[in-house]
Amino acid sequence: MKKDILKINCYLLVIFLILLSTFCESSSYLKIPAAIHLDTVMGGGVLSPETMIKKVREAGIKVAIITDKENNSLEYGLFPLRNLLKKKVQRGSINYYGADHYISEIERLNSLYPDMAILHGAETIPAYYWTGNPFSGLTVNNFHKNILVLGLEKAEDYKNLPTIGNKNTGKFTPRCLLNLWPASIIILGILGLLHKKSTIALSYNIQLSKKKRRLKPISILCLVIGIVFLINNYPFSSPQFDQYHGDNGALPYQKLINYVNSKGGLTFWSSPDIETSQYKIKPVTFNTPPYFHDLLATTGYTGFAVFAEGMKYSGKPGGIWDMALIQYINGARDKPVWAIGELDFENGNWMGETQTVIFIKEINKDQVLTALKTGKCYAVKGHPQKTKPVLENFQIWDDLTKEWIEMGETATVNKVTRIKISIEYPESDLNTLKIIREGKVIKTLFFKDTFYKTVEFDYHNPDCMTYYRIDLNSSLISNPIFVKM
Repeated sequence: MKKDILKINCYLLVIFLILLSTFCESSSYLKIPAAIHLDTVMGGGVLSPETMIKKVREAGIKVAIITDKENNSLEYGLFPLRNLLKKKVQRGSINYYGADHYISEIERLNSLYPDMAILHGAETIPAYYWTGNPFSGLTVNNFHKNILVLGLEKAEDYKNLPTIGNKNTGKFTPRCLLNLWPASIIILGILGLLHKKSTIALSYNIQLSKKKRRLKPISILCLVIGIVFLINNYPFSSPQFDQYHGDNGALPYQKLINYVNSKGGLTFWSSPDIETSQYKIKPVTFNTPPYFHDLLATTGYTGFAVFAEGMKYSGKPGGIWDMALIQYINGARDKPVWAIGELDFENGNWMGETQTVIFIKEINKDQVLTALKTGKCYAVKGHPQKTKPVLENFQIWDDLTKEWIEMGETATVNKVTRIKISIEYPESDLNTLKIIREGKVIKTLFFKDTFYKTVEFDYHNPDCMTYYRIDLNSSLISNPIFVKM
């Protein structure tokens, strides 16, 4: 009898260990919290880069991505001499500080803190435009409509970013010859000054001739006007977009995305759900309405910040992000769109409030960029001094390779989709976990503290693709896993 009981206990132990390994089997990835979008004194912030990194370390974060403003200037010029009669406000930026110095400072910090990965990037302002006038009031639109740029290697890459404040990106085209029009007025003025006029008088049948060089006031005026406008038009290149001719829509942003892609970098839409859209710094009103719709109007970008200003339009089930992912699985978009958690930290006590947890093999720059590029990360937010939920596993079983597939990857499923989820959230209240497929919540689960479960869905649409992602309390958002059927 005792032998039978011992044998049963052995069997139960084996079964328990198998189940434990099924739920607790972890991939070989390290799950490292990252602070993305840190603003230092080099780009308009208040903290030195080293002080910023010390704050990151104190918060227990091993990956820091500094994205100072690439070009932080605002300019308004009076027509028709916009380049001469203008007011320009310039704050700290990468180009103002010097891209070479910016990169070397980040490299210095990496050498000081070898246990961390510290990356440089940029917060860009691809475009803005003015409405109103100096007499009734000016409004600058879309000044805070930003894209984060990561992964650029050279100072020249930063210097040539196609943004509205970057004068380096003007191009010379045949149309630029029109900017030389003041030269024709200068020539007319010179010819007028050199002209000699003859006067003929008849007196007592004697012909008298007199030649006299006369300085014509109109010639001097032509000369002055021509020189002034020629200086105004210098350097004669034509920007594709300016701030005086209204909203150019998504075109300036697409141009920036294409440029960064050509340099092997990454682009993330920053704060697309922004609600703090209008405020006034006399005499100028700043107006940046939500721009979540641009996630559909642009292509080729890497991802977007899912939590900034709340999750009102982009990341919610069935929102803009799901629309973009559906475009991808239907072949209308070449690349998937990934979600990150953006901190946007300058100073204060909220370091670590929003994090991007990155799946990497080891802590270094290349691994971090690869994880962000391929969607091997999830976004999480919460009180900086309190425990945040930890997504230990979100995987789908691949019937072809016989292995569990991670976020950002594609699994092949014959019929039943098996999803393994494990979450640690100690001392938490009742949690709501949503499993989302193509924008629809297909299952809602509730738990406290911990969650370990394999969920199955008998969903099969032959020769098609779908995806699954999870949402915990709208404060932990996974990236999708794609499924081929």
